[in-house]
Amino acid sequence: MLDPSSADFRDVRHAPYGASRVVCGEVNGNNAFGAKAGFRRFMYVEPLMRIASNEQSAYAIYQCCKSLMDAGKVEGVKTTADVAECSGVEPAMPLI
Repeated sequence: MLDPSSADFRDVRHAPYGASRVVCGEVNGNNAFGAKAGFRRFMYVEPLMRIASNEQSAYAIYQCCKSLMDAGKVEGVKTTADVAECSGVEPAMPLI
């Protein structure tokens, strides 16, 4: 985000996951020209955030968020790489 104060959020959902919290939705902010860049999917798992850079990463974030929101905490899962639906979110994010 070049101008964090310009951020607009929509379709934001959140859920606890272990000792952390998963927050997912879409964000739009100003680009280098001062115009809105367009909404992009994001996923935040304290302390890291992933923002989609293309349709493939947007779908990966969507699938991962849906899985984590619906399943709650799953035993033995330490990172997003341990969840099949999150395999497309790169790099993996810790979920402990």
